[in-house]
Amino acid sequence: MSQTKNQRYQRQKEVVNSKKWKHWRADIIGCGAVGRQVAVILATIGFPRLVLYDGQTVEEANLGAQGFAPPDLGKNKARAVADTLAPLLDEQGTQEIVVMDRHFTPQDAFQEGTPHVVFCMVDTMSGRKNIVQALDMATRPIDTQKTFYLADTRVLTHNIQLHTITSPQEQEQYLKDLPKQSEIEQGRCSNKMTFYAAQLAASLAVGRFVIWLSTGKNPHPSIHYNIDTLRTIDMAKQQLI
Repeated sequence: MSQTKNQRYQRQKEVVNSKKWKHWRADIIGCGAVGRQVAVILATIGFPRLVLYDGQTVEEANLGAQGFAPPDLGKNKARAVADTLAPLLDEQGTQEIVVMDRHFTPQDAFQEGTPHVVFCMVDTMSGRKNIVQALDMATRPIDTQKTFYLADTRVLTHNIQLHTITSPQEQEQYLKDLPKQSEIEQGRCSNKMTFYAAQLAASLAVGRFVIWLSTGKNPHPSIHYNIDTLRTIDMAKQQLI
């Protein structure tokens, strides 16, 4: 057991500075295809506190696209994810999972003074808007304190977008650029989803957060990655990265 404790994070310690996130919490809003994978990654790499939001139940269509197992059918998605995470947590009891088996609402205030990363993994543009507006980031000293990060992924077939917010200015630009539901392809992103695309999107979201936490820099708040062409584009500058 002691050997496991000593070596559990051995291979990532030169890349992931876990001391930076000691007092952080992650709110994962939406535990479907991408949100579930974000939770698995964070739990595996030792993130201290995860809060899981989802009001939906696992259906058969979620098995192939979202990674749930047949025993999860009928369970609330947040609770099913929590069950998946349980054997992944470290033996020292330094990690906590909180289940909110309902949808996030604007009344869910983020605890002031607690460093937060929010993974916005919902299906609709109106849902994204409600979450980002609820942050009230203009009142947070995040420009100097580096205590807040939001990641929003959008996956459609082989196209992945990652939008990030680390400052009130980026929040303002995000809301300005957010399309209306009627302006995007008919239906929800989850209607054209593959498990491998969801895994990649989740890895990009967590990876960019870990890098930002170490460097304090967010040079590309909005990127578009295409699996077919392996091209990554800075959406604001319309330039290849």
